[in-house]
Amino acid sequence: MERLKAYLQVIAGISSWGVILALWVLLWERQATLQSWISAGKLLGSLALVVFAITIYWVRHNLRIYRMKGPRRMSPVRQPRTDVDRLGRKVFWEWPEGREGALLSNYVIIDFDSQTKRYRPAEEHDQ
Repeated sequence: MERLKAYLQVIAGISSWGVILALWVLLWERQATLQSWISAGKLLGSLALVVFAITIYWVRHNLRIYRMKGPRRMSPVRQPRTDVDRLGRKVFWEWPEGREGALLSNYVIIDFDSQTKRYRPAEEHDQ
């Protein structure tokens, strides 16, 4: 996948330069005046400066992030929330060990209403 991405970037770069070259050839074939060449040169120079300024800004921004956070070795690990569910209901675990106790249980009963969700161990008569 990375190799395909690299090839596509090279193709996009070559194509962009090809378009610029074609426009210069078109300008040459129309026997443009010196003034039109100067105008085109100023426009391209201005665009190049804008692209250069944006690139420098973006590189400096990323370097600031790198200095602040250090090198990234992997994606950040996020611990799952066990105090609320996805709907925002408060979650209660009826084990002394909390959520870890539920993970070790063979059967778990889940009771819920609009405000709370309760996980409790299954008792003999519940099975």
